Amino acid sequence: SPATHEIAQVQGAGAATPLSGQTVRVEGVVTADFQRTDQLSGFFVQDPAPDDDPDTSDGIFVYNRSADVNVGDRVLVTGRAIEYQGLTELSPVTAVDVCGTARPIRPANVELPLDRATESYEGMLVRYTQPLTATETYQLGRYGELTASADGRLFQPTEGRGSTQAENDARRILIDDGSNVQNPDTVPFTDPHAVRIGDKTWNLTGVLSYGFGLYRLQPTTETRFARTNPRAPRPAH
Repeated sequence: SPATHEIAQVQGAGAATPLSGQTVRVEGVVTADFQRTDQLSGFFVQDPAPDDDPDTSDGIFVYNRSADVNVGDRVLVTGRAIEYQGLTELSPVTAVDVCGTARPIRPANVELPLDRATESYEGMLVRYTQPLTATETYQLGRYGELTASADGRLFQPTEGRGSTQAENDARRILIDDGSNVQNPDTVPFTDPHAVRIGDKTWNLTGVLSYGFGLYRLQPTTETRFARTNPRAPRPAH
């Protein structure tokens, strides 16, 4: 049977789905697959023909571990529209029908600070076109996540650098590892070396998700940081 709703209708223009609790059937192309139980237990789907409203996202998370899908598959997904920890998703899912393959979704090119509410990109494939700087790595080993920022590192607003907390927040993005596992066996973003504050990455690409109170990018391509902040040589004795 055909789709009953566009993904944008399920997402809506606000922070939460206007169809909460309703069973919907949407059609789209798989943009990212994180179905393993040590990952996010689902996949992302995006409408290849977006609507004309920039405030409504055209992508959505499907909470499902069993469907045999691959990136680039065109799928029809039936499930209940809900909010889970602030993320609009389909769960439980009662049917995933693969209708063939499609031209891969091209990521939306974005820059920080974003030109509109982050919510309008939730679930979508995006590419950050500016270089981003690693500005916080405290949670990298435990949760596989780090924070990157535009226009260099972020500093506390109290340091007299003229930026407010809101401006700092608009310049940052949390980069996740597609997993909610604590203490991952392999620490991400450490190839070819451990990432350090000040290192930079270019063309960061992934799907924009939400969880644990923050928007977070789940990369769909390998994310490498270049050593642009080398340590000073040790002084000679």
